[in-house]
Amino acid sequence: MNKIFYLLAGLWTLSGCAKPYPGEPAVKAEVDYLIIDKTLTAVDTRPVIIDFDKDGRVDVYLSIQLVSDNKGTHMHVVANTLGRSAIKMMPYDDEQFLNAGDITAFKNRDSVDGVLRGREQWGEEYGVLFIRTTNNYGTTSWSKHWASGAQRAFGVKLLVNGKTHYGWVRAHIDRNKETLTVEDCAWNKLPDEPLLAGVIR
Repeated sequence: MNKIFYLLAGLWTLSGCAKPYPGEPAVKAEVDYLIIDKTLTAVDTRPVIIDFDKDGRVDVYLSIQLVSDNKGTHMHVVANTLGRSAIKMMPYDDEQFLNAGDITAFKNRDSVDGVLRGREQWGEEYGVLFIRTTNNYGTTSWSKHWASGAQRAFGVKLLVNGKTHYGWVRAHIDRNKETLTVEDCAWNKLPDEPLLAGVIR
């Protein structure tokens, strides 16, 4: 009898809840996880495309946009949803290329959910992960949430069969190579339930 109890408890842990750290609330999750492992460079013309629910339509894509102006050259790494889903970000900024909002950076195990903090919004258009600027004197600077090179995730809100689902995409930059690596992504197949960034089961 004890063996059956432990087997059932183990199955519930794997399929029903992300195991919380001390002081962290349990999250109901049925996670669909996908390894992407694709790297974007400044010369790539094709974006990284993500189809979370495998319905043959693009949910999120990431690309690099190069722009020159009187201040120098700028490499923008951006994400967009084509209006099918939404990315958690700050308000659109008319001063930035493509009017992109700054995409919110999630650390490992941060909760991706419907709560908007401060000026956050769910954006359906361009958001920026980082910008590399080289001015006319050859000095390079990096800005935005991914600029440090630390691994981060961004939150995604999906509409699947008329219901809201939350997910994340994890990525990091290599400042020396000037690349962005999109590592993996996941979404919670249970509607209206949060998902911890980086949690894969």
